[in-house]
Amino acid sequence: MKLTLDQAHDYWKEPDNTNNAPDYLKPVVRSKYLSGLFRQANIRPTMSILELGCNSGRNLNYFHHLGFNRLQGIDISQQAINCNPLYEVKRNCSCLSIEDYYSLDNAPIDVIFSMAVLMHLHPDSEWVFEKIVEQVHRWLVVVEYEGGQKMDRCWSRDYGNIFNQFGMRILHQEIITGVSGLNNYTGYLFYK
Repeated sequence: MKLTLDQAHDYWKEPDNTNNAPDYLKPVVRSKYLSGLFRQANIRPTMSILELGCNSGRNLNYFHHLGFNRLQGIDISQQAINCNPLYEVKRNCSCLSIEDYYSLDNAPIDVIFSMAVLMHLHPDSEWVFEKIVEQVHRWLVVVEYEGGQKMDRCWSRDYGNIFNQFGMRILHQEIITGVSGLNNYTGYLFYK
C-alpha cells in the first residue's frame, strides 16, 4: 500500500538504513553523470544552481570541487544535511520539504536539478512541478526512474510530458545504462 503524504514526509525525515545519508556521499559516478549533462548544456560555474532533495550533498560537493560557487540545496532531512563534511556547501542547504520550499516566494534560479527524488514526491504534491518551471530561469536537469516500482514510497511518472506541459523543452533524453545505481533511470535535460 502506498504511503500518505504525511507518512512519506515522516519516512524521508528519518529514513531507514537502506537510505543511509552517509552512504550517499560515496558513489560519485552518479555525480559524474550529472556533470556530463551540465557540460551538454554548457552550464557554467557562475550560474545559480539548486538541487531539490540534496540529501547529504554529494552532488553539490562534486560541483563545488569543479569550481561551481552559487550552489544551494534543499532536503527534508536535517540529519542528511548534517552529514555533509563541506561547510561551504552545507551552509547553503536548507531543511525543507519540496512542498514547503515551493510554498515560499523564491528567486529565479539558472539551473534546477534533481536525482532520484521527484519519484518519491506524493501525488498530492504534483502541484510543485509547475512551481519548479516557474522558478527555473534556463535549465532543468532531471534524473528519475519512470518505471513502475513496487515500493510504497515511489510513484511512476513521465517527466518529459509533465515538464513539457508547463513549457519546458527537451534538449536531451536517455535511458541510462552503465552508471551504477542509475541503470534504467531516465536522464533529461530541459530548457526554457
